[in-house]
Amino acid sequence: MIYYKNMGQNNFLANPFSLYGITWSFVLLIYQLGWSHLVPNLSRGYIIFLSSTICISFILGYIFYSKKIFTYKPLSVIPFDYLKKCSVILYILFILEIICAREIPFISYLLGNRENDYTDFGLPFVHVILNGGLTVGALFSYYGYISINNTRRKCIKYLVIFCIPFLLMFNRGGMMFCFLGCLLIYLMKIKNLKKIIIKISILLLLVLYIFGLLGNLRTDVGDAKNLLLEFGQATDSFKESGIPPEFFWSYIYIATPLANSQNMVNVDNRMEPSLKAYRDFTCFELLPELIAKRISTDTMHRQEKDLIFDSFNVCSVYGRTYKYLGWWGPIFMYVFWIFWVIVTIGLIPKKSPFYVPAIASVNLITIMNLFDNMFVFMGLITVPFIFIILSVFFKHGSKNFSGLCNIQ
Repeated sequence: MIYYKNMGQNNFLANPFSLYGITWSFVLLIYQLGWSHLVPNLSRGYIIFLSSTICISFILGYIFYSKKIFTYKPLSVIPFDYLKKCSVILYILFILEIICAREIPFISYLLGNRENDYTDFGLPFVHVILNGGLTVGALFSYYGYISINNTRRKCIKYLVIFCIPFLLMFNRGGMMFCFLGCLLIYLMKIKNLKKIIIKISILLLLVLYIFGLLGNLRTDVGDAKNLLLEFGQATDSFKESGIPPEFFWSYIYIATPLANSQNMVNVDNRMEPSLKAYRDFTCFELLPELIAKRISTDTMHRQEKDLIFDSFNVCSVYGRTYKYLGWWGPIFMYVFWIFWVIVTIGLIPKKSPFYVPAIASVNLITIMNLFDNMFVFMGLITVPFIFIILSVFFKHGSKNFSGLCNIQ
């Protein structure tokens, strides 16, 4: 069974290494705007570290681009029967969670029950499978949508089916992961990014503005407007610049993860670089949380965050690493990320129908590492591993895969 059309392309933006260089360069650019008194100046160490990793990533990106490792190919057939079976299984798990919780978070929220912490919704382990499976189904459905024109309506139906539980769970993170993952797949398909760069820039500015507008609507009370400017300690230069205050939301969300990481360097309450520090670093920063919880002992502990402000509680993938091993912590984390990207993509054959969405999931984790350590976050790190498992059990053209689905 042939799953791909006889065409493909090598997109520089589809490359996780290139994407790392682009996104971290963007963060550094935004950070230098200095719109908040809360945001500390970057130390020489962080400037050197980030600049070095950006340069190395661009070099690696060019190498992998020239070797055409990360390529996009559209599907020629879509296994709708397989998607149907997966959606049924996932909805059974979702219904089981609803029965155990005795509520649907989104419905409860609409009915006025807004005091509950809906992040606790779900059953241990089952919720991990459910979130990962829904994201995989959404990405694969969208991949089919942009591959074949005459099956788009059916692909959209399955895309909606896989996204609805995230809405009902009030899981904004899951919805964002699906949206961003689909966007990454779309950008992989574009043959000439130069032709749409202006459209992408305008769309990005519009999204950032709407993000800030919704934030203001949620926090403004009565005559008190633009409260984030006060909580975020906006500088007078920003207030007098004429820039719409809605953009301050985006600045804070983009800058504070790196600001918190820098603050941990400024506080400088590092552990001694002992075997214990390396052990704790490996357990709590490199392993998924589900595994770390089960192998850690009472003598082990994860480093706390030193935040610039309690409400801005995220830090980048490098945030806590400095507190374990000094500058060796961020260096080891960057090397681990390179190793993880190469191994993860290497485990999925290029002929596999899951290859393209798997690249998108790796790119998604690369981007989200700007905000926190996604290697420990079970809601996202499971996605590329599910694609690996699917590629192993349902190899391209194998009887196993063909037997499960009636390819249409």
